[in-house]
Amino acid sequence: MRKTIFIRKGLAILLTAAMVAGLVPGMGTMQVSAAESDENTVDTVSSNDAVIQNQTDEQATDKCIITWQWIDEEENLNEETGNLALPGASEQRPVYFDDVTAFLPTEIQATVVNEEDSDVSETGAEEIIILADWSCDNYPKEGAYSGSYTFTAALPEGYTLFEEAEALEVLVELGGVQIYESTGVSYLSCDSDGRNWTTATCDSATEVKSTDTEWGESEEEKWYVVSGTVIIDSRVEVKGTVHLILEDNCNLTIHGGIGVTEDNRFTIYAQSDGTQMGCLTIQDVHDKNAGIGGSFNISGKITINGGNISSTSRSGAAIGGASGWFGDVTINGGVVTASSNRGAGIGGGYKGEGIVTIKGGMITATSANRSGIGSASSSPASK
Repeated sequence: MRKTIFIRKGLAILLTAAMVAGLVPGMGTMQVSAAESDENTVDTVSSNDAVIQNQTDEQATDKCIITWQWIDEEENLNEETGNLALPGASEQRPVYFDDVTAFLPTEIQATVVNEEDSDVSETGAEEIIILADWSCDNYPKEGAYSGSYTFTAALPEGYTLFEEAEALEVLVELGGVQIYESTGVSYLSCDSDGRNWTTATCDSATEVKSTDTEWGESEEEKWYVVSGTVIIDSRVEVKGTVHLILEDNCNLTIHGGIGVTEDNRFTIYAQSDGTQMGCLTIQDVHDKNAGIGGSFNISGKITINGGNISSTSRSGAAIGGASGWFGDVTINGGVVTASSNRGAGIGGGYKGEGIVTIKGGMITATSANRSGIGSASSSPASK
């Protein structure tokens, strides 16, 4: 080792002497040629690039998602199936691609491991991952209102899905009964005295369809909304407490009427009180039934807060009790036209009693053989 040091020192001394004596041209100022400089530089950079590339490759190793679940804080997805139901869609109200994705999750809770790990059975790290995007290749550009479509979520860069993991997909089902609106469904509401009218909002409601034969559930409170033109060819029975909102410019026609029997409640609302007020027309009612009210029996509580309402009947009241039965009706607003042959226009069915409370609205109630309003137990002149 000492010999090596001595030789290196000797070479250094000789090199220094040669520089001083000018024996090595161009070296006096410790410069190197451009070619030599470039060559050295390229070699050095190439070496560094290799090191940096190796480091980047290590850092860019994808994470593999072995298990995951949606983060669905709004609870839009069905808890059991994971599907998204948007049955409120209709031909008049199609749902567009962006409308659907607004209801889909934006994040997942995932268990991840490095992709290079071969044993995914080992416990991975828990992460909340923000999804990159949603896609559905066959979703119509013009929107849709029926059918089922599979939407697929894309992962952000740096993540892959384990081949045995469940696909990041949501089945979207359009058409049916429930309608969801971010702004809700507005309607005119008043206090119990029929005063202090305000615009209220129902967060969600069931859209009325032409196939409906029943609204509500026993001992529960349900909201329904009519949009556009709807024709129902059979009587609709009310169960529990049902609220019906007539959207502006809507037209609902029911052949056979609306059954509201004892212990059930039915309230009708409008969105405005002008010429755009929604319309409800009742016709072709069975001889013994009320147009709106009792079905061969005593009626439940009926309240009209708005709407352009027209109802006709034969032996039952146009609005109130069935033939021979009691009717209980309150009208706070709207334009109401009620006509019966042998029952009251509004109140009791043929030979039945009725309690009618009118606090507002424009009312026209007639009967060919009984009172226009109130009891139909006798035969006074029509009102």
